Amino acid sequence: MTASLLLLALILPTAAEDGPANVGADRPFADFDAASAWVGTTGGGVFRDRVRPQPIEGTPDFWYRIETGPGTAEFLLVRPADGVREPAFDHAAVAAALSRRGGERVRPDALPFRSVTFPDGPDGPVRFRARGARWEIDGTEVRRIDEPGDAVERGSYGVEFLNRPRPSRSGSETNVTFVNRTAGPIALFWLNDGQETGYGQIPAGERRGQHTYAGHVWRVRDAAGESLAVVVGTEQDGVAVIDGPMAGSDPESPPAAPERASPPPIRLRDGNVFLTATGRRLTDADAKPVPEGYRKILYRGPVLTSPDGRTVAVQRAVVAPVREITLTPDGAEPIRLDYPKPGDLRDQSTPVFFDAATGERVDVPTERLPDQFSLGRWRWSADGEELFFLHNPRGHRFLQILAANRETGAVRVVVDEQSDTFVDYSQKTELHWLPVTDGEPETLLWASERSGWNHLYRIDAKSGAVLNAVTAGEWVVRRVEKIEDGRVWFTALGVVPGQDPYYEHLCRANLDGSGFVTLTSDDAKPGDGTHEWEFLSDGAYLLDRFSRVDLPPVTVLRDAETGALHCELERADAAARLATGWRPPVRFSAKGRDGATDIHGTVTFPPGFDPDAAERGTVPILDNVYAGPHGAFAPKAWGDARHVRELAALGFAVVQCDGMGTNWRSRAFHDVCWRDLADSGFPDRVRFIRALAGAYPALDRERVGIYGGSAGGQSALRALLSHGDLYKAAAADCGCHDNRVDKLWWNEAWLGRLGPHYDDSSNVRDAARLQGDLLLTLGGMDRNVDPACTLETAAALEAAGKEFTLKIYPEGGHGVGERDDARRLRAEFFRQTLGRR
Repeated sequence: MTASLLLLALILPTAAEDGPANVGADRPFADFDAASAWVGTTGGGVFRDRVRPQPIEGTPDFWYRIETGPGTAEFLLVRPADGVREPAFDHAAVAAALSRRGGERVRPDALPFRSVTFPDGPDGPVRFRARGARWEIDGTEVRRIDEPGDAVERGSYGVEFLNRPRPSRSGSETNVTFVNRTAGPIALFWLNDGQETGYGQIPAGERRGQHTYAGHVWRVRDAAGESLAVVVGTEQDGVAVIDGPMAGSDPESPPAAPERASPPPIRLRDGNVFLTATGRRLTDADAKPVPEGYRKILYRGPVLTSPDGRTVAVQRAVVAPVREITLTPDGAEPIRLDYPKPGDLRDQSTPVFFDAATGERVDVPTERLPDQFSLGRWRWSADGEELFFLHNPRGHRFLQILAANRETGAVRVVVDEQSDTFVDYSQKTELHWLPVTDGEPETLLWASERSGWNHLYRIDAKSGAVLNAVTAGEWVVRRVEKIEDGRVWFTALGVVPGQDPYYEHLCRANLDGSGFVTLTSDDAKPGDGTHEWEFLSDGAYLLDRFSRVDLPPVTVLRDAETGALHCELERADAAARLATGWRPPVRFSAKGRDGATDIHGTVTFPPGFDPDAAERGTVPILDNVYAGPHGAFAPKAWGDARHVRELAALGFAVVQCDGMGTNWRSRAFHDVCWRDLADSGFPDRVRFIRALAGAYPALDRERVGIYGGSAGGQSALRALLSHGDLYKAAAADCGCHDNRVDKLWWNEAWLGRLGPHYDDSSNVRDAARLQGDLLLTLGGMDRNVDPACTLETAAALEAAGKEFTLKIYPEGGHGVGERDDARRLRAEFFRQTLGRR
């Protein structure tokens, strides 16, 4: 029977048909709701996994509070110079002192406060607030400090004073003690969305602790209602001493008017250019004939004044019409959305120079900038003689930095990045102008795949010559982090031999190509995982946190100059999560289509799965696919992957891997997607799944399904059109099934100019080749992928006499297939189509 274009309801088995629901987490569950409920219990249970360093003023030392278990925590002091990590104070002594104050007994591992201060540095006493009082511990001696005869508050700390209010932001719970040292009462007001909520008064000479949250903004007023201060709470408990109006500008007065800058010599108005000094109109855009197919000609910004002030550059733009699509929400007016598609005209711009004094004009020849996708990254040369800009033509076969001469309009090429396939401008454009030294030429840092791997090069902007490669090797630069003092810090992938090539590491090199160092890996601690980092103590130290899908986070402290290990701070404890029956994904790799390249991925097994005890061929396989060429998507870091886990909890082995055509490996690896999004890495994915089934005989290679959304939805359906020998069922959500119908920028980035090859990747064209069971889902208000992609596919399937299921969520947006009811539909679809042998 042919599917309706509106909805084919799935007939789900009842509990009686499926048998009693399983309980516990030592085996798969019988229905989606039970599986989802269990997965919801496994999201926590990981402790010591996140270090949030709190600096101690005037020192490189810091403290942090770390959760050690449910409701338990400890405070640690770190002295980086000595590689020392130690308790910040005597937790047992504090617990005993607080217990003596009365009330419920306090445990050393569950102290009733979240922050501390070190008013005299790391070797002095530690202060905190608990049970309505302020306390101080020095060694083992604990005492209250807010009673007569005790230590006197020395001033404000642990808060931020503002010259004027800003919106409140909510962080962790904290406490601010307001100390009134004025001659009269003061009043507290919490600022939220521009409204003041009163929190009472504090008499002269008294203090009051105010519970709040880090980022909350408070205003303090005197008895006459005049504003005295604006205070922000921080992560640590703080004290705000109010002794009069806050120094600096009145927080309620309007901001001081900035010093008036000279107006630009050229102004834009109504699409034309005018000389500011005289008001004389310099252009007549309307008088020019508009090229066929375009809407109009106008002049637009940015308005770029040369360093010497002599010349101003603007853009002359031939403006293209913009396609619209219509989305129709139930019971509401249709929404018209600008939505350019592949092959549509683009605006065509050229720089135009105007003399700032006379208005004399110099044009750049339009033939030097044919069929642009975009122009941008404008920058005047230091001497003002040339205007640099990035030229990105349609087709994306090359990417250029050009320089236009202001006197003649002549254009020269500074950088000419070319490819036989495509230049990955959307992900790998790194253009950084380097500081200019007197007498030295202007230089820039540029990313290129000319060696076959994405690396950084230093370019002479005057001659266009490559001065040197800054990085090199069979690994890739992912992004530039910062450039300082002749050095560049960057994220690299594949840089540590023997590790997964997608793991991120922080590296540094001198701009002359010397001095390369991997800062998140050394011989003492190779850091086998993917990393995130934070610089501490003005860049002297590096907080390095790394993990894998099967390794909970490990946090270490490194020397930011050498990467040498100072000490290990924390190793996350996942015992409580594992006790629920949760198990991490298993890393797996197999050779790809060429028999040589490793394809990396993971498999998440059902609860209680034992590869040695499981019967052969009893576990069906689901391939969770996203093969968009802009990235790589198989998980690398520790996480809970709830939606994957739900399907695994129903008895499926869920696979994720990155085949050829995805990003962040070699140029050749990525090029596979060129003009062939139908490939989707399937020749590699098929080999990966078969190798996995060979390694785990319990997996059933005769029951393999696939699911994905967006580009993954396109791939999921393609699996049944071209690889039905392996895949038997597919769930495709909001797929870009015909790349001519999807958005312009993403599809032209990989497919280039519109041509017959678009048809070769079209699921609509190949609908008659469908084999297996298909579920299509669609959000009627999808603003990312035109809903017509799925609707035209459904029409083609119906015309070919194919059976399938289509579920439309009229108010749903992009990714609607991941909401609760849609996930349930998908899970039951796979249980019916693959669940029984």
